[in-house]
Amino acid sequence: MLRSHVDGTLVSGDLRDVAECIRRYLEYNLRIRFPVELQATNTLGTMIGAIRGCSTASPLTILKPIEEELSEVNDYAVSPHHGEIDSRPLTDLELKYYADRAIRIGYGLTSLHPDQATG
Repeated sequence: MLRSHVDGTLVSGDLRDVAECIRRYLEYNLRIRFPVELQATNTLGTMIGAIRGCSTASPLTILKPIEEELSEVNDYAVSPHHGEIDSRPLTDLELKYYADRAIRIGYGLTSLHPDQATG
């Protein structure tokens, strides 16, 4: 759903559904990549906390350079996830930007900066 939305090929779907996929995608991706280190976490926020607090010997250390970006994407995606959609209306362009950032994080790539947003 995220890739389809970014590519413009999503035939149907509410923007909220796409926004909620951002967190689920990143949580799943990180659990697969770090099953032992993140087994005690259940949300993207707690995963970010584990990354922030990890020792230099932890495999999570490789995520430190993107910790701030994960936090930004999490902050964007947390409102729709918790049903707080009315506090900030979703726009297609903004959602594409954050969905693309999430996909790039999942791929292990450096994400886009705001001036490189899709659209």
